[in-house]
Amino acid sequence: MPRNPSTPRIAIWRRLKSHGVVQLGDGLVALPNDARTKEQLEWVAAMVLEVGGEATVWVAVTGATKDAELIASLNADRDAEYQVLIEEIEAAEPTLDGRSISRLRREWRRIERRDHFRSPRRDQARLAVQSLALDARDAETKIAGTGEPK
Repeated sequence: MPRNPSTPRIAIWRRLKSHGVVQLGDGLVALPNDARTKEQLEWVAAMVLEVGGEATVWVAVTGATKDAELIASLNADRDAEYQVLIEEIEAAEPTLDGRSISRLRREWRRIERRDHFRSPRRDQARLAVQSLALDARDAETKIAGTGEPK
């Protein structure tokens, strides 16, 4: 891709990251081979071509060792994202409003869409969001039951 302007390069890199790619080298990324990820990469390739760059979507066959390395790398990236979410939830007040809880649920779904191999922290983050929502609901019920304003 052309170095200048940098805006298209940044937009394309952000799009790739939003799909959960693992970077293998300069200009080389990988995703699991399925219809959805192939389509996502084809759209990104079209974006690259539109700004005067070169792009090719290849389907690669790797051995078991490389597969395990790629899965571990993808899971490590998602684990880090889930951990940030878990820490945010743990630091949150149990009396969060519905909007804040909805934002945390959306964040979990955003990460989960890129979690191609069910990262070990996936369920931990999901349960943390659910627990926070239940705690907030229970706190609201207690306040409503005492006659205090919500």
